[in-house]
Amino acid sequence: MKRITTLINSTTWIVAILTIIICVSYRPDNKKTLANVKQDNGLYVFIESTPANEYETLGTVKKSIALTGSAREMVRKLCSRAKDDYPQAEGIIFDDLSLDHATVIKFK
Repeated sequence: MKRITTLINSTTWIVAILTIIICVSYRPDNKKTLANVKQDNGLYVFIESTPANEYETLGTVKKSIALTGSAREMVRKLCSRAKDDYPQAEGIIFDDLSLDHATVIKFK
């Protein structure tokens, strides 16, 4: 009986130690999803991507029909419009490369 108890205790300790080792050594490869995000007019600009941190949506901004120019100019104009419409904004998310509209966000 003493031998069985010792065997159970040893097995329990081995399982516990292996579990701790596995948990401590597991590190998800987050480096592939992290990035340094550029800012424009004080807003973090995300194009076809979303922030890793939680955020709340403040609203949207849309391109006017008369608004034309390079992609950089379009981003700058919509960032400026977002900052005017939502002064508390911290970021802007362009869902696609058309840059026709964007979601204005504030981080939680």
